[in-house]
Amino acid sequence: MNKFKNIGQNKIPHLLAFVSTKKVLISATIGLIFCIVMSFVFHFAFEWLNKTPAIAWLFATNESVWEHGKIIFYPFLIFSLIEYLILKPNIKVFLTAKSLPLILCIPIMITLFYTYSGIIGKNFVAVDISIAVLVIIAMNIASYKIIANNYASKFYYLYAIIAFITMLFLIIFTYFPPHINLFYDTLKSSYGFI
Repeated sequence: MNKFKNIGQNKIPHLLAFVSTKKVLISATIGLIFCIVMSFVFHFAFEWLNKTPAIAWLFATNESVWEHGKIIFYPFLIFSLIEYLILKPNIKVFLTAKSLPLILCIPIMITLFYTYSGIIGKNFVAVDISIAVLVIIAMNIASYKIIANNYASKFYYLYAIIAFITMLFLIIFTYFPPHINLFYDTLKSSYGFI
């Protein structure tokens, strides 16, 4: 029975670009480790690379909540591109599996951060890191489940477009951040990376 039928999901026949569940599980596990490790690299890379403006779009440039979305988004995107070349899954399944986590990761991270820090009245680095790791784990589990079950949404192209638009916002708001709390770096008392 197709439990996703009511939300625009279609099961793709297994004869189309079948990828073994074991191969998908191994890839998902490697992807999870890659994403967690790279999230720490992406957090500090801008500083390590002498704050070069040309690469600011890719790495967290300050301590604002928005910039921390990059450390979750880009490692997942990069591994997804590598994973596609290795697994060669059905494109509809793959875009469903990768676009949905990319669309949801930043709003979920922002919601969790502002919910807990709003209730407590301040934030703690250990909790912030835990939120990032939990979001990364959830992204990889969701992606694994979709690929392993060979599900493709009839809206896969729309999800891919929204994920691309999310990336454009990450890029644009790096250089032209709105002056609201989401983009405010409390350590430097400023917006953006300048």
